[in-house]
Order: sequence, then structure tokens, then C-alpha cells
Amino acid sequence: MKTGLLLTALLMLSLSITAIADDKSALMIVAHGAPGENWNKLSRDVCDEVRQLADQRDLDAFDEIKLAFLEFAKPSIFSVVEEFEGANITKAFVVPLFIAPSGHSGRDLPAALGIYSDPDIMETLKVESVKIPDTRIKFVVGQPLFPGDIIPQIALDRVRELSTNPEREAVVVMAHGDDYYGRYWDDLVHETGSYICGKLGIEKHRGVFIHIGQSFSANGLTEIQRTLDKKETVIVANIFLSLDLKEVAGVSVLNFMGNRVTGEQILKGKDVRYCRGLLPDSRVAEWILDSALKMMTPPHEFVEKPLQRKPNAANQDTKCYHCHSIESWNPGYGVSEGFRLATE
Repeated sequence: MKTGLLLTALLMLSLSITAIADDKSALMIVAHGAPGENWNKLSRDVCDEVRQLADQRDLDAFDEIKLAFLEFAKPSIFSVVEEFEGANITKAFVVPLFIAPSGHSGRDLPAALGIYSDPDIMETLKVESVKIPDTRIKFVVGQPLFPGDIIPQIALDRVRELSTNPEREAVVVMAHGDDYYGRYWDDLVHETGSYICGKLGIEKHRGVFIHIGQSFSANGLTEIQRTLDKKETVIVANIFLSLDLKEVAGVSVLNFMGNRVTGEQILKGKDVRYCRGLLPDSRVAEWILDSALKMMTPPHEFVEKPLQRKPNAANQDTKCYHCHSIESWNPGYGVSEGFRLATE
């Protein structure tokens, strides 16, 4: 009897050791995807940089590092999961290459991985011909670029490239926005604008959401014009991975006194400077790899340091949800004053 129990225990121990030895982890970077390959290439380049960085650090934490697109481009999430299964991956750490929490990162991505179900979302994915994997691979999904300090840091460098006379300049922080996750996006534009102004000595900043450019004429252009009433130069901080906001301004059409004019025509003669997008930038690859490694690490073994903001009793936010904008008063970075957004 005792001999039988001992043999059973030894067998179970052997199977456990074998299972541990057979555990294989992968890193999946998920980007949204776009119809234009020039945009997708930026994401592909980021994935290549992550692989190179892992090699440079001599890391063997991930047996596979792959890029997948949520839609529009290949490889799809489904096909990458199939590749992971072929490589006997048992656990995949998924890092969304998205700006901030949104419907894509919070619902579409988990649904496309097969770990979240919502009738409306599943119907949308079906219409878009998105296949849902049926797999035993365990997924651990991380957070997008924000919350965190990487976007304010990159945006600061982009604005610094264009800033020549901070006393005469103001910053308009332009981002996609998401109604459901609005608080995150409000914080994103507020913290980014505050950080830039505090570091460069620029006095004023505003924030506005334009989705993927459809609202540029109504919202973005309005914010730029309002800011030009206060300062001679407006620098538009581009909180998109690859969208060219200057190009968007050139094709955005507005009805003006019965005529169709572009944003570029309306702003002709004004000093408006558009920052380039967040990509390419080597810090994004570093953030992805570091994020994935943290996801593998027990929480008590690391402490995340958030972007610090000084408390200030005068801090105020005036939000205009009608035009999807947010403007910040003195955020405590040494900015001497703010100006209030009129909410009609």
C-alpha cells in the first residue's frame, strides 16, 4: 500500500516537473492595423526593435515575439495564436500598442483573443471577419501606453523640436479620445500638456479630441483658432502613433460663409506647427519589453513610479464635452497662468 502511494507521488512529481520544463512563454504585440502599409510598417519596425532589444539584453524569457493586428492588416491575432500553438506556447503576454484605454484595448482585443464575450462586439468582429481562437494558451493582457510617463516624455521631445520662443507659444494637445474611457483621455491630455509647458516654460496649453481626424475641422481647428487669439504661435502636440496632423489639416473641409475650405486654408498666414507622431521612437520598444517583463513578475517585486504632479490649490479643469476639449489651468509645474475655455 505504502509502496503504491510512494510510486503515485513520484509519478505526480515527475509530471509536474515535466510540465514546468515544458512551459513556454511568448510576447504578442497587438497593433490596431491600418489600410495603408506605411502605417503598419511602423508597428512592424517596433516589433523588430523589441526582438533586437531582447537579444541585446540576452533575455530568454520569451520563446516567441510576434506582432499581430486587430484589423485591416496581417498577421491577425488568430493566425499568431495558431503559430504559438505550433511552437507549443503555453502562456502569452499581450501588450497593446494603443495610446490609452479604449473600446479597442478594453473590449475588442480581449474578445479577439477569446477571453471576453459581448454580443454586440462578437457580432461586429463577425462582420469584420475576425476569427476567434479556441486555444488552451493562457493570455495575460497588459495596459496601453497610458497611464504612464512615456507619452508625455516623447511628446515633450516632439514639441521641443519645434519650439523657438516659449513666451509667444501655446500648446494644443491633440488626441483620439474615447467617450467610454473619457477620464483616462482627459488625464492624458492634461498631464501631457502640463508636463510640456512646465519643462519648456510655455505658458498655456489646451487639449482636444478629434478621433482619427474626422473631427479636426469642428474640434481641432476651433481649438487652434481659440489658442491663436492668446498666443502668436501654436504647437500641436500629436498624440497619435502615426497620424500626420498637418496632412489631416490639409484635407479637412469646413463650410465657411457658403464656401468649402480646408483647415490649411483657414490657418494660412498663422504660425501653426504640427509635431510628428509618437513613432518611430526607440522608447516604445523599451516600454513594450519592460511591460511584458513586469507582467511576468509578481507584483511585490516591482514598484511602478507614476508621473509626478505637484499639488496646487489653484488647479482647475474646465471641460467642454460638447466639443470634446479640455483646458488646464496652472498644473503646478511653474506655469504662471491659464486661460479658461468658454463653454457655450
